[in-house]
Amino acid sequence: MNETDIVKIIESSATIGDVLVSYLDYVIFDLIRSRYPELQDAIHLLITTALLLVCTIRSILAMTGKAEIQLKEALLTTVWAVLATTITTPSNYEYWVLSNVSSVTSNLGSYFVGDFSGQSTFVRVEAVVAKVFKLVWIVTENLDAWDIGEIIIMYLLAAVYGALYILFIIILVYAKFALGVLLLTGGLVILLSPFKIFRGMLKSWAQAITKYGFSITLASIIILLSVSLCSVALTIFLESTGGGDTSADVTDYLGVMFWLLIAAGLVSLFLMFKVFELTSEITGGVATDMSNSVNAAGTAANAAMAPIKAAATGLGKSAVKKFGG
Repeated sequence: MNETDIVKIIESSATIGDVLVSYLDYVIFDLIRSRYPELQDAIHLLITTALLLVCTIRSILAMTGKAEIQLKEALLTTVWAVLATTITTPSNYEYWVLSNVSSVTSNLGSYFVGDFSGQSTFVRVEAVVAKVFKLVWIVTENLDAWDIGEIIIMYLLAAVYGALYILFIIILVYAKFALGVLLLTGGLVILLSPFKIFRGMLKSWAQAITKYGFSITLASIIILLSVSLCSVALTIFLESTGGGDTSADVTDYLGVMFWLLIAAGLVSLFLMFKVFELTSEITGGVATDMSNSVNAAGTAANAAMAPIKAAATGLGKSAVKKFGG
């Protein structure tokens, strides 16, 4: 890992999200390119030895009449092993697997929603979030101290879009990390796939690659569609408030455009939580969503607090008995 390259990534990235994603791509692909050849050499020797051993044992058992060998299955395993060995060589694996997965993941979102003048997704989203915070500042400046309800609603708007942006970054980072792990172990999975017992692993690996790759695309589509709508609504709303740091005297802040912003943000936030569940259903994997992680974290927290609560209850009872008569 080169510190100079990391500095270049930070300097060339327009937003924090771009920095995180570019850095993760750099670390993952640098790890794969540096470690995969050694891993592949070790695995190749192991798989070749195992294949020869299995073929020898099955041939001996077939000749002694203790087992029936199916010529079709043996031929399929042999051809599959040759293809797997060819595909998993470092140069072929990088060309056929790494490059294709990376390019498809990066370009699929642009195919569905357009390129948007070459701007990154994070640039567009961050611009809208900045407008939302500017809107909140303008409106709260014109509200009186006793307009508690309106102030809370304004902060809710900022919280919704802030959470949407953070969740989008989390999904992209998590999906890219998962893709990196899958791509690093892909050579092992492909080389094991000629053996009948491991073919289900290859199917699960391909489904997982598709799931996390499409999760990035789906999350980008959700947030870009939301940003396109909210950008127009924000522009209209800011024009109605004067469009500057010193807003005009607006008597009705909570109009149609404001509630459109709230609705669009909440719907996008809900859809973002369901990204992994939806992609799992599309790819035929196990349906999971972000709420499962939240529930798991809550369960773990409750379990960790149980001994503390029990100790506190015991101390309370002891104090009552000692000082309360």
